[in-house]
Amino acid sequence: MNIFLIFISGMFGGLLRYSISDYIIFSSFPLITLLINLSGAFFLPFWTDYLGAKIGFSEKYTKILGTGFIGSFTTFSGMILDSYKLLQVHQTNLFFIYLFLNVVCGLVLAILGDNLANHLNERKQL
Repeated sequence: MNIFLIFISGMFGGLLRYSISDYIIFSSFPLITLLINLSGAFFLPFWTDYLGAKIGFSEKYTKILGTGFIGSFTTFSGMILDSYKLLQVHQTNLFFIYLFLNVVCGLVLAILGDNLANHLNERKQL
């Protein structure tokens, strides 16, 4: 049953990502993949550490939806492909900026999402 739920939630995460990326055309900088990955970097720890429980999901279903929906919404392979495309068109500076923004800013947003979840959990206990 867990595999089926991960599959279904992953399908919806992938469909949302496709729908968003269908509206924004790749230009000289892969902005849509960056925004999707950064939003997922923030939202995954916030979802798993706070929002899932706030809505009333068990830890098991919170992880299933985090893995399925958010995991398929974000895309490591898309980031790598976009990075490669930047190298192919000799945009070395944009390549390094793009990787920096994905990795470093993604980590910062994950920390912020986790900190916000922890803050809201502590506030709830008061």
